[in-house]
Amino acid sequence: MPYRSLLAALLLLSGLSAHADGLADLKAALQKYSTAAPPPLKAQVTLKVQARRGEGSEATLDQGTASLQVEDDAQGLRLQFGADLLARLRAEDAAREQDAKAPTPTSLALQSLGTRDVRALTAAADTLGRLLARATFKQERATSLNGQAARLLSFDLGPGKLREQDAKYVKNSEGSLQVWIAADGTPLEARAQLKLSGRAFLVVSFETSSSDHLVFARQGERLIAVARERLDSGAGAGEKSESQLDYTLQPQR
Repeated sequence: MPYRSLLAALLLLSGLSAHADGLADLKAALQKYSTAAPPPLKAQVTLKVQARRGEGSEATLDQGTASLQVEDDAQGLRLQFGADLLARLRAEDAAREQDAKAPTPTSLALQSLGTRDVRALTAAADTLGRLLARATFKQERATSLNGQAARLLSFDLGPGKLREQDAKYVKNSEGSLQVWIAADGTPLEARAQLKLSGRAFLVVSFETSSSDHLVFARQGERLIAVARERLDSGAGAGEKSESQLDYTLQPQR
């Protein structure tokens, strides 16, 4: 084999090995942090939400925020609704009794701050693992993140398991997943994007898109997401909607 051909083959094999190692390192890191008994965690979770419906002068914009104290340990996951939060809910309920259009920002935020939403932050290894289960590996390349060396893994992303009554209407799906990892495979950030389109009842076409950006951190032997931004939009039957959810998780002693 000519020298140049041999060198090219060696470089190709080296690149393929690096790709395989990056994915293997990520999976090993997720397995490490997906323990049955992770270390206890106390934290505050805050959500800021914006939801827009309609277009032009008829569009409505709702905004809200809420914070919960969270404990996740061997006893399970506990969400604490503080006295201030409950007082705000009571005030909003009273205002709605007087005016059906009165804003309810606290109630709006709490609709997306339930157990599953919080666990997406406190058990981030499981969250990323579920995304990877829907993903097909494409490539790996060296990069930097926040001024530090990192590896970027790219995937094609499927829509996941849809309910039978929903799946029959979806005609097209397009998704991607990017995961930035450290030298040892620990996830640093992840960004997932998904677009779906189709037609329901023969005449109603629709499009939806979502983007999910997570920033990870290690808390002892636990992988958490200290920040999450989720953007969703949809259009169909002459209606449009957009929403932005910004979560933060602040560990406490």
